[in-house]
Formats: sequence, structure tokens, C-alpha cells
Amino acid sequence: MAIVLQNTQNYDNGVANQSSYSPTHNLLTGSGNDRLVIVTVNVEDDGTDNVSSVTFDGQAPDNSQQVTGGTGFSATTWMGIWFESSLPSTTGNKTVAVTMSGTINRNIIVKVQEYSGVSNSSVTQRFYTDSSASAGSASTSVTVDNDDSLIVGSFTCGGATFGTASNLTQNQAAAHGDGSTASGIGSNLNSDTPSETVGWGSLSTRYAWVAAVFNE
Repeated sequence: MAIVLQNTQNYDNGVANQSSYSPTHNLLTGSGNDRLVIVTVNVEDDGTDNVSSVTFDGQAPDNSQQVTGGTGFSATTWMGIWFESSLPSTTGNKTVAVTMSGTINRNIIVKVQEYSGVSNSSVTQRFYTDSSASAGSASTSVTVDNDDSLIVGSFTCGGATFGTASNLTQNQAAAHGDGSTASGIGSNLNSDTPSETVGWGSLSTRYAWVAAVFNE
């Protein structure tokens, strides 16, 4: 079964100084499709608060990774993954419940991607991270074991300026709130290079980047 990106959505709570956010996501595919759901939380804060917990339809992720870049004001990217066995069997609206460790100075951004064709019985999954307290380009060299592997990466940065994704298809990217924070997510559905450098260019200030590779 080929890997297919079924759905990608961006949710913005639209208000600063909150400690939780629970958007509703419409799950398009039911059980039996070797599904994978990826959720990212992209935030910028004037302290060290980060992601405390995330559930999808009440279920904790199978695996997750979080990275923060910067001091004082900091950018944080959290990524969690849910394989078929941890997803609800039915389609329709599902709640993504995000709880932060404290009050976030700026908006809470949640991205959800839904894939089919990713068998959790045979997949090998790895995370990679990059972060900086200053402007630059996020970049990670990832290991790809097999043909037609899936790579997904997401950034958070301060400011509204960002460039383009590197070796990924840009699925979503935008500035949020008053333009003080930006985030994006991209994917590569059929990577077959043993070592691939993926990332996001020209991030205007502090940034946090998480990439995940799924090798069938």
C-alpha cells in the first residue's frame, strides 16, 4: 500500500495567554488503512513553558519529541505520532487536547496530518531535532533505510519571516497572531536516499525544528 497524505490541517487558538487548547479534527479514514496521525504543537513563549501532554481522541501518542530554541523568548516544537493501533476505528470529529506546562505568552498552534499506508507492524521511526537562539536555517541529516520512506518536519520561529522547505513538500506555513510567530510543516512521501538533509530556510529569529522518519 502506497503512503498517502489524506489530510493536513492547521488550528490556531487565536488568543494569547492560554495554557490549553482543544481543537476538533475531522478524521477522514477509518480502521484498516494502516493509518498514521502526526500532531505538532508550535508555540513561542516569554519563559520556559512547553508542552505537558497531548491526546488524540483521549489517547496518548505512541511516541513524541520536543525541542526548544532560545532564551528569554523561546520557540518550541512538539511532535507526536499515533499509529493505527492507537487511533479510533471510526471517522469524524476527534478532539486534540493540548495542555501546556504554564500560560503561553502567544498563540497555541496545532497541526494535524493524517496518512494511510504506514504499517505500524513493520515501521522503524526516528526523530531528529535542530534549534537556535538566533536567525538561521533549520537543518537535519536523516537516515532513510528503505525506498518510499516517509519524512515529516515542522518548525516554529519568532517573527513572521520564513523561507522554503528543503527536500520536503511544503504542506502548510504561516505567520500567526500579530505576526510575532511563524510555523510550518512539510513532508516527503517517497524518500529513497540513504542520507537526506531536510529542513526549513531563512527563519527570521529563534527557532525549533523536529523531523521524523518512518522506514517501512
